[in-house]
Amino acid sequence: MSEVAQYKKNAEECRELARSMPRPEDRARLEQMAEAWNSLRPRPTTMPPRWIKTADRPGSFPPVHPDDDLLLVSGAFVVGRVLPAMAGRSIPTRWGWLLTGPYSPGEAGAPTHGYVASLEEAKAALLASWRRWQQWAGVRDA
Repeated sequence: MSEVAQYKKNAEECRELARSMPRPEDRARLEQMAEAWNSLRPRPTTMPPRWIKTADRPGSFPPVHPDDDLLLVSGAFVVGRVLPAMAGRSIPTRWGWLLTGPYSPGEAGAPTHGYVASLEEAKAALLASWRRWQQWAGVRDA
C-alpha cells in the first residue's frame, strides 16, 4: 500500500471512530486527526548519485572496457560516463569523463568532458561537473 493510500485509510478510520463517540469533543478531536491524516503528503525521496558499470545498464552505451567503464546515474537518469583512455595500451594512462545526460550551455559553468590521471580523479571531476550543472539548473538528485 502506498503512503498516500495508508494516510487516507488512517483518516477514514478516525472518521469511523468519531461517528461512534458519544461526546462531541471526542468526535471533534478525531475529526481533527482525520484532517491531519488527509493533509499529509509523502516526503519526496532523493537518492544520491551512484556509480554502476556501463555493462550493467543494457541499452546504454556499449562498454569499451567492461570492468572499468562506469556510468554516474541519478535515479534513472544517466548523468555521465567514466572510462579509461587506453591509447593502444593494456593499462590506462589517462581516464576520460563525459557529462552526457544534461545539456550544458557555457553559462552553466559545468565542463562536459576531460581527461585526468586516475579513475578516482575522473569520478570526482564528473561528479563536480554534475553538481555545478545542478546548481545552475536549480535541480536536485532524483
